[in-house]
Amino acid sequence: MVYCLNPHCPQPENAPEHRFCVTCGSLLTLGDRDQACQPLGETPGRHTLLAVDEQQRRCVLKQIRLPHPDALQQVVTAFRNLGHHPQIPALLAAFATEPRIVNFRPTLVQEWFSGTPLTEQLWDAASIRELLLEALPLLAWVHDQGVLHRDLNPQNLRWDACGKLILVDFSLAKVTHKAHLAQTGTVVGSAAYTAPEQLRGQTSPASDLYSLGVMAIHLLTGMHPFDLLGAMGGLSSWVDYLAVPIDATLTAVLNGLSAEVPRDRFPDAATAYARLTGGQDVPGLTAVETLVQVDDPTLSLATWHCLETVAAHRGPINAIAAHPQTSVVATAGADRLIRLWQDGDTQPSATLHGHRGPVTALAFDPTSQTWVSSSWDYTLRRWQAGEQVQRYEGHTGWVNTLALLPERSLLVSAGADRTVRLWDTATGKAQCQLSGPGSAVQCFAVYVSPPDSTQAQSAFLAGGSEDHQIYLWPLPPALTQGMQLSDRAAQRSLQGHTDGVQALCFSPSGQLLWSGDRTGQLRLWQWPTGRCLQTILAHTAAINALALTPMGDLLISASSDQTVKLWQPATGHQITTLAGHTAAVLDVTYLPQLAQIVSVAQDGQMKRWAFGPPEG
Repeated sequence: MVYCLNPHCPQPENAPEHRFCVTCGSLLTLGDRDQACQPLGETPGRHTLLAVDEQQRRCVLKQIRLPHPDALQQVVTAFRNLGHHPQIPALLAAFATEPRIVNFRPTLVQEWFSGTPLTEQLWDAASIRELLLEALPLLAWVHDQGVLHRDLNPQNLRWDACGKLILVDFSLAKVTHKAHLAQTGTVVGSAAYTAPEQLRGQTSPASDLYSLGVMAIHLLTGMHPFDLLGAMGGLSSWVDYLAVPIDATLTAVLNGLSAEVPRDRFPDAATAYARLTGGQDVPGLTAVETLVQVDDPTLSLATWHCLETVAAHRGPINAIAAHPQTSVVATAGADRLIRLWQDGDTQPSATLHGHRGPVTALAFDPTSQTWVSSSWDYTLRRWQAGEQVQRYEGHTGWVNTLALLPERSLLVSAGADRTVRLWDTATGKAQCQLSGPGSAVQCFAVYVSPPDSTQAQSAFLAGGSEDHQIYLWPLPPALTQGMQLSDRAAQRSLQGHTDGVQALCFSPSGQLLWSGDRTGQLRLWQWPTGRCLQTILAHTAAINALALTPMGDLLISASSDQTVKLWQPATGHQITTLAGHTAAVLDVTYLPQLAQIVSVAQDGQMKRWAFGPPEG
């Protein structure tokens, strides 16, 4: 069985031959390597899965929650350093994002240790002493790395096949700049072994020492911590439950570890070790026989990076569009040319000539396997097999943008003449004009509801205007010859932007609408109610284009500030910034077949962006 990597998938089990989850559509392989086979546990902070790589070697996937995306690099650095210790699982890889997995969380890939939990053996004073002699130096080393474990319990300390103590499950660890500073935050950990101050949201190295002490007392007495805490005298009466008395030194060490008040505990693991050994220093790294050697390049964060840069046009590239079933993209520029590109090619597979002005917008019509373009020459044109097959004339000014509704044989265009026209794609004639905007419309977004046998499909067109508003029109099932040019008035407008709206996109459900304007402001609308749910100052210059992945799990924005940014659509959190263009980025698209982002810019360059470890 292959287990879905979407933590919220309602039916995560899949057959081994599946590449994508049959329930939610998520990719079932992480980093082209690891497939989850069963869940190991879940808490509010993480989801843990057992996985196998391409050679069927076991590993552990830790899907973690972070306070902000930038925190992942700090976590990876800490866990990479921890994994150099032979008694802690090595960090094999880390993934910041994966748009092909729904609800993706940053994921750590760690070495798998099965091991035997401490509860599966009998304990006496001698064996408890040996446990502490191994555990205290290990904790001292962890704390020196600036990390608090915060979830020590008998399941997370295990014996491996060679009888060596292994410390696992750092997924709830608190990565801090200074481990000795108490931190206030979310309460995590196994309650029975958790220090009292940790239950109040404060942790320090002494909190881990408390957990170790309570665990040792549990193993030695056979009494569960909750039973001891509820007994007469509380935890301090643990010696009354010993079948055989133990020596005073071990008793003092356990009391010094498990004191209720932090100031009554040992200040650190080194002090506890010295008390247990009669003054010896805690062994340092020099006492560790062999450190795990981890190849640093394998720990490079898999992230979005530039895969290829192509000098695609002489001058600004105004538009890009993708073929929905193949990896072909079309670009259009101020040089009046349209060029078609295959994946990985640095030379176009075709160049389309005909427009007499800069080409402003592109779209692909899957019903006729044709490309449609608009231009400053006041026309729209349809292209097939490298040749012009249709021309649409009627605008009296530059055509700024277009949108296609192939299901309804509709083409929509907007021009500098402040008109929005609906065209019959079969005849090439303008059948209807949409009224509402007082200024030129700069961008479109279209939503068509999925086919439903019980209800008729609905369709809506959104247009972003120079007058700072977004206009919404319900579209007819089909155009008829009897329609007048003023028959379709805007149903409503969305107001709130302070400058021209230049980019729009609907969510897959059609209930939400993202918009971007010339100030760099990004807004999320619940458009049926007219409510603005979120406003983000996303860029330092105009947002020129927005794109959404088919699953709706990645929002892409392109800006005149020369960057492309990736966002989590549901939260508005920024995932990353793609930098490299040397001029304004004018358009962007997503290629589902290749899981690539393609951007075009005023510098005449087309860039392909891919997710994974950067090559080289």
